[in-house]
Amino acid sequence: MSEFSDLKAEHLKLAGKSPKPMSLDALRSRVAELRTNAAQSAAAASAPAGGREQGLMGSPRLPASVRIAGEERQLGDAVRMAFEKSGLSAEDWNALSEDDRDARISTVIDVVPDAPTTPAAPSLSADLAELDLVLGEDGRVLIEMLTGLSGPELSLSPGDPHRAEPAEAVRLVRAQFAKKG
Repeated sequence: MSEFSDLKAEHLKLAGKSPKPMSLDALRSRVAELRTNAAQSAAAASAPAGGREQGLMGSPRLPASVRIAGEERQLGDAVRMAFEKSGLSAEDWNALSEDDRDARISTVIDVVPDAPTTPAAPSLSADLAELDLVLGEDGRVLIEMLTGLSGPELSLSPGDPHRAEPAEAVRLVRAQFAKKG
């Protein structure tokens, strides 16, 4: 078979139809494009939902900010470190009970800070002022949810009001999951 015949046969296989009349160079380009599209489609079909790795479940009971190796870090960092230390797949990690997952996350955390009982720290106060969020008498901030948020002790829908710890309110508003309530 000639190269032209081979390319026409491959075009038929990849595109499901015979190519329009075209030059050998144009047919080469079209078959190369079809090969690329087929490879990308195969990769997308074999990838987890959303085209990215499955996310890791964290903990709704642990604070958003924790201390790891003496450094203030986000809870997500502790989740990732505990996950890597566990040797589990993402699916197995997410299937753990909340208590088991919390215990594993706690092994990488130095100290879990208590909920703030004093007025917000200066940097948090600046964040609250910048976002026009008001600290209530109970030490919490009233926000309105723009997305759903749920856990074992909480279930919020878009539009629901929520009284959140100041740092959590700032985080939710900056992430555009909530707005000033």
